[in-house]
Amino acid sequence: MTIMNMVKSASDSSAEIKGTEIAAAGLQSQLKPGSAAEKIFLVSNDSFHNQPPDGFIALFNGYDLTGWRIIDGLPDSWQVQDSVLYTTGKGGGWLSSDRVFSDFKMELEFRSPAGGNSGIFIRAPHEGDPAYTGMEIQLLDDFARKNAGLKPWQYCGSIYGIQAPVQRVSKPDGIWQKMVIDCRGPQIKVILNDVLIIDTNLAEHMDQETIHPGIKRRSGHIRLQT
Repeated sequence: MTIMNMVKSASDSSAEIKGTEIAAAGLQSQLKPGSAAEKIFLVSNDSFHNQPPDGFIALFNGYDLTGWRIIDGLPDSWQVQDSVLYTTGKGGGWLSSDRVFSDFKMELEFRSPAGGNSGIFIRAPHEGDPAYTGMEIQLLDDFARKNAGLKPWQYCGSIYGIQAPVQRVSKPDGIWQKMVIDCRGPQIKVILNDVLIIDTNLAEHMDQETIHPGIKRRSGHIRLQT
């Protein structure tokens, strides 16, 4: 699965898509009560998004992988070109933030190629498959014929294996989409294309703990799948 392939502009729908692309993401991490909120922004080279909003700092600097590390993948599987972070899609593995986040609000834009399947992993450790040791918010081409038989908790915007979207509002491949991931303690919300599709308390899913021990975690890294 690829995350970010040479995006020229978030408004450019004609550019070749080699994998799931993420154009821009803002991450606001709320620290313990009484502390100042921390705001982080993952920038793209799109002119609308190339500067962090007021009060945000850049999680991706637009030049190199400072602040990130490759986990179980090829050394050159993640690269930067034209201020865009992209993956070759070869060798498997993940790209992980060096920093750990707990409560946060993350905003991003993405688009998938035909049949695309990827994910954003939250509160994940550096060990193990983060879909289980953390949690995965699915990025998927829901309209692909090969995905027609998937379970509801596998579709775009789902918390993989844990919570299905209350409705499917994803767009076909090649079209930019917006997503917001909001984590506050055990409460997880996902907004896809301006529609709230996930609003769940992880405490209500403890029957999944054996398979998904990551639902108990309240902090961890942000990871992207190659």
